[in-house]
Amino acid sequence: PLAQEIAQHLLEIQALCTKHGIARVYAFGSAVNQKFSAASDLDLVVEPIPNGTPEQIGERLWSF
Repeated sequence: PLAQEIAQHLLEIQALCTKHGIARVYAFGSAVNQKFSAASDLDLVVEPIPNGTPEQIGERLWSF
């Protein structure tokens, strides 16, 4: 299940978020219901840490 995959890679996910200035990550769609499968994509919304100009924040997000 997806929750186990996330748990196994939590430190890596946290490191990526820190590197790219991400405060929170939210999953939606099939990832949060029982329709998720190996063929599913993973829909995420990220909340950036609000430090820097909008352009700087955008650059961090594009490099994610």
